[in-house]
Amino acid sequence: MRDVVLMTTMLLSGVWFSLGFAYADKEMLFVSVLFGLLTLVLKIYMALIDRRVTAKREFFDSETFTCIRYGDEFFLQNSKGTMRASSRKEVSDLHVAGRITQFK
Repeated sequence: MRDVVLMTTMLLSGVWFSLGFAYADKEMLFVSVLFGLLTLVLKIYMALIDRRVTAKREFFDSETFTCIRYGDEFFLQNSKGTMRASSRKEVSDLHVAGRITQFK
C-alpha cells in the first residue's frame, strides 16, 4: 500500500510537470514541485519507519534476555548487550516463554 501511494505521487508529479511544460503554465509547474516534495517527504518517512521496525526486530531476534529491575522499572538486555525499557507484562510473557535466563 505504501508503494502505491508513493508511485501515485510520483506519477502525479510527472503528469503535472508535463502539462505545465507543454502549456508553459507556472502554476502547473508549481503543483508538480509540490507533488515532488510530497514524494520526497513520504520516501523519507517510510525509510525512518523501516529503520525503526528493523531495529526492533533485530532486538527480538535474540534467543534469550537478561531482565534488569531498577525500582518499578524493567529493562531487557539481549545477548549482544543492547538494552531497552520494558513493561511488567512483557517481562512476564517472556519469562513464561522461557526467554529470560537471568534476573538482576
